[in-house]
Amino acid sequence: YNHLPSTTPKALMAATVLETPQEKTNSYKSLLLIHSVKTEDTLIGTREKVLVYFEKSEAIDEIKPGSQIIFEQAPEPIENRGNPHEFDYKSYLEKKHILRQVYLKTGNWSLTGYRNNTSLLWAETIRDKLLRIYREQHIGAQETEILSALTLGYKRELDRETKRVFSAAGAMHVLAVSGLHVGILFIAFSFCFGFLQKRKIGRFIYVLLSISLLWCYAFITGLSPSVIRACTMFSLIIIAGNINRRANIYNSLAASAFLLLLVNPNNLFEVGFQLSYMAVFGIVYLQPRIAGLWRVKNKIGLFFWNLICVSIAAQIATFPLSAYYFNQFPTYFLLSNIVVIPAAMILIPLGLGLLAFSK
Repeated sequence: YNHLPSTTPKALMAATVLETPQEKTNSYKSLLLIHSVKTEDTLIGTREKVLVYFEKSEAIDEIKPGSQIIFEQAPEPIENRGNPHEFDYKSYLEKKHILRQVYLKTGNWSLTGYRNNTSLLWAETIRDKLLRIYREQHIGAQETEILSALTLGYKRELDRETKRVFSAAGAMHVLAVSGLHVGILFIAFSFCFGFLQKRKIGRFIYVLLSISLLWCYAFITGLSPSVIRACTMFSLIIIAGNINRRANIYNSLAASAFLLLLVNPNNLFEVGFQLSYMAVFGIVYLQPRIAGLWRVKNKIGLFFWNLICVSIAAQIATFPLSAYYFNQFPTYFLLSNIVVIPAAMILIPLGLGLLAFSK
């Protein structure tokens, strides 16, 4: 990415809107990709992501992902507020290649009428249409926000209190699309289409459909590091299983991390990336050892015992990171996971089924 020219405060800038504007208390927040800057006699090509805050007005309804706008307001560097021990928001955004922000009043910007249609913008548009289906069900504002986060990874409208409650209960991972969601989706797909594996050509179709479904889901949910990790691992496991090769979970975990860091080395510093890999490693390494401490013969009891063991293993592995980043330990994680994970196993397939068959 390029830095914007710093000596052109009155330059005319053209940018593409990357996200649907999210309503805040006094404005609408979104993300822009500025691609050209026109000074008095020069047109400069650039490529920089900039946070944007639009003044509240009815014109916001016309802005969609991919819309192009022009404006003259110069972006300003993002700075922290300077409070003691506060979250380093500036560094967090720098790792996402976001260095500046701009506030646009209603009369200071206008739509050009052109639209960009990249794959990520296409995915954002599809997610907006799917979110509209949920909102049309009139199940309640908070319920819609939680369902949107649970199935589509859309957390922009979750209020702080909901996030605080889920975080304190140790269930925040359910609202961030990750391996749990991808695993549930894959189990549901295997249940419906597992019969395809009985024939040779059917196995090829099964592999093609399952991997396509997982990566389409990854695109729609925003390509977060955790969901890319899960989709990469599941893709390797699916391919290995259908060519009669035994998949080594540690190799799959390392291969997915290598591919993600190859694409974007800054993923290494993402909290979600670190937590995701530590949680999976903890589950793979510790869960069998914890589960072996008590033999449960009853199937229902075994299900809940394995659930408890997975929760304990994940918490042990992620505790150093969660204590460092969030200064807390979720004391109710065992109780919440016993309720939340079975609920997610029902709600995620039903929620996605509603989206698929809503018409």
